[in-house]
Amino acid sequence: DKFDGVLAYRAGQFDAARAHYERALAGFEALDDRREQSNVLNNLAILLAESGRDPARAESLYRQSLALRESLGDAALVMASHRNLSNLLLELGRIDAAREAVAAYVEAAERIGAPVDRGEALLLRGDVLRDSGTDARGLYRQAAEFGSAQGLPVVAASAWQRLGREALRLRDPGAARDAFESAIALYLQSDPGHQLPWLKYQWAEAMAAAGDPAAAIPAYAEVLVLSEGLADSSLAIDARLALSLLLMQAGRAAEAEAHLADASRLALTLGNAMTSANVALTRFEASLRRDQRVAARGHLEAARRFAQDAGSESLAREVRLREAMLMIAEGSHAAARQALADAEAAAVARGDQQERERIDRLGAMLALAEGRFADGYVVLERPSAPNLKATVAPAEPVRMTWPSFVAG
Repeated sequence: DKFDGVLAYRAGQFDAARAHYERALAGFEALDDRREQSNVLNNLAILLAESGRDPARAESLYRQSLALRESLGDAALVMASHRNLSNLLLELGRIDAAREAVAAYVEAAERIGAPVDRGEALLLRGDVLRDSGTDARGLYRQAAEFGSAQGLPVVAASAWQRLGREALRLRDPGAARDAFESAIALYLQSDPGHQLPWLKYQWAEAMAAAGDPAAAIPAYAEVLVLSEGLADSSLAIDARLALSLLLMQAGRAAEAEAHLADASRLALTLGNAMTSANVALTRFEASLRRDQRVAARGHLEAARRFAQDAGSESLAREVRLREAMLMIAEGSHAAARQALADAEAAAVARGDQQERERIDRLGAMLALAEGRFADGYVVLERPSAPNLKATVAPAEPVRMTWPSFVAG
């Protein structure tokens, strides 16, 4: 059952994998085999994290597995647990807890780890820098070079995937497209499993960011086809959300609404609060584009509840920025100014330069709304500032963008 679960997981058949793992866990508990219990708990947590179905339970299972491994004194398995826990905490935006887990993993990787662990350590150190608002590209390039030199295509692919995401953040879609294409080629040198459809999704994102909807729309449609075999994945939802935004911008409102309705239906089936928050934020943007402010407020409140349910700090910050945007649209300028000041103070405390740039952008929108055109254009014309489209783009899809190595 355990190994059938691994095979089903790698094929993206998450429901089948979960059933196999649950049976395996019950069997190993009956045998009082703590090592195998820890392995199955770890694998089940990976599955829940990757599918996006229950991140809170995934964290609990990772910690149970870690406790068992520590009791067994198995340093290599303890190291693997710290790695997987690090990935989940980073995904949830819990940067302080993630920093602690990453530090434990990096120490063990340098002391007893294989080359793949040292490569992963570079990636995770970069992730902590990135999520702290610091430029992580140097560490990602080191990881790409290390993976290539050590014959580790998955590590190198993961590094290029992250470099692509950073290029998108820095509004360089050409570099992002090239990075994602490098990642795709490297994954194809190994066994990409269900990672390839997600890379295709990010490749389509780069084309959309380049302002090429004629190429991006069919690319997202291809992702929908690739996602059909991934029963529990949020990929089908994220692709539909991205498609709906592109179709809205192209004036194809009926098609956009159809994809948005499908995404909402699938999110209800998945039952993942983070994915549901992304759907609500996309509905918020659709309503705001139509100047339906009451409906936009309702979608924003739904997103807030989902973010609270998910326990995601990054999603909570996203909701607060969207609320400031809505205040500007509603003419509540004093309230918007205070909300942006609070967000700025929090971003300064975290050292998050990227979020400060987004806040500056919203401040420019507020200045223009108040008639302070000179103040607004100072920010709008700043070369390093993100464009307005990036300011109102939906939250990034909830997705683990690293290989998950199944221990045991």
